[in-house]
Parts: sequence; structure tokens; C-alpha cells
Amino acid sequence: MVRIKDIVISNPAGLHARPASAIILAVAASASTVKISNPETGAETDCQSVMGLLSLSATPGSRLHIEVAGEDSERLIAILVKLFESGFGEN
Repeated sequence: MVRIKDIVISNPAGLHARPASAIILAVAASASTVKISNPETGAETDCQSVMGLLSLSATPGSRLHIEVAGEDSERLIAILVKLFESGFGEN
């Protein structure tokens, strides 16, 4: 099943190395695949590397498009949304 969600970056430093690492850890613990894109820049990543996530150039207020596909997609997208909405603990 595919789950799709648009999310806004709320933490003051944007998407930097620490939040990117948290995303990668969540994705690595799942059997699902994830694509995150920044419609503003056209950049897209499969969430396999910190550099890929940093290439999204997501600053505070940026809107990102998240697409999760796989057996545990509902669980994984809930985890990712919680990370983003909590500002990765930086708010």
C-alpha cells in the first residue's frame, strides 16, 4: 500500500544532518521504501543517505512531499510525520 503526506519543516534549522539521520534510521528499520521530494526545488531522494536528504535544501517553512510504499507503510509514515511535526526535538 502507498501512503502520501505533505509536511512542512517546522524546526528552526531546517533539514540538517541530525534530522536526516533520524529519518534514515526510521526508514532502515522498515521494509517499506520512501521517497521525499521538495516540490519547490524539484529535488527528490530515496532516504538512503544523509547527503540525499540534505540535497532537498529544506529550510524552515519548506513543504515536502513524502511517499511511503510497502507492507508497513502506514506505520512508517506515522513515524515520519511524528518526527517532522515534533521538529525533530529542536522546537
